[in-house]
Amino acid sequence: MWKCKKCGEEVGVRMGILVKLNSKKETTGDDLSMYDTDYYECSHCHNYSYSDVEEIANWEED
Repeated sequence: MWKCKKCGEEVGVRMGILVKLNSKKETTGDDLSMYDTDYYECSHCHNYSYSDVEEIANWEED
């Protein structure tokens, strides 16, 4: 797993997408964004990188 260089906790990828809402503030399933937004983030200290997981983490076998 990818381990944070700052605190040693697990790093993952955060993904998000902008979706359309109806009048009841419920999602309609229609996307408003062309691309998903993603970046690598530590689950504990929230250190992050937009470009490369290796900037903030090292791979360690379980």
